[in-house]
Amino acid sequence: MNPQFEPSTGALHLAEPAGSESLSVLFAGDFCPRMRTEPLVREGRFDGILEGVLPALRDKDLSFVNLEAPLTEGGAPIPKSGPNLRVPHRSAELLNAMGFDAVSLANNHVGDYGPGPVLETMEVMNLAGVRRLAEHFAGQLD
Repeated sequence: MNPQFEPSTGALHLAEPAGSESLSVLFAGDFCPRMRTEPLVREGRFDGILEGVLPALRDKDLSFVNLEAPLTEGGAPIPKSGPNLRVPHRSAELLNAMGFDAVSLANNHVGDYGPGPVLETMEVMNLAGVRRLAEHFAGQLD
């Protein structure tokens, strides 16, 4: 199966399996390379992170992941309960290396540093070629 992504609309088109073919889908959550993995990401040393994960990711027809934090180095944390998360821009390169078909930003941490870093995240993803699911912020970025 070769899913086709339409960047202008965020649509992901799938061919219907023929006959007895099956479709394997992987949903992964909370991609947030911090703490032990953050130095590796900053240095672009992805091998140690990917070693045990790539076979499972490659063995799927379609895979999605949730990016749990904005891709930003800047901004001021918003007042909230719980931690304010952010991850380095190079995390987008790691997402590409993992080969996910689409990445979601729909979670409780994407706005932890305000609306500017959300837009920055989308731009970093675009520049890195990371395909994201269409997100809707209902005018919150104005």
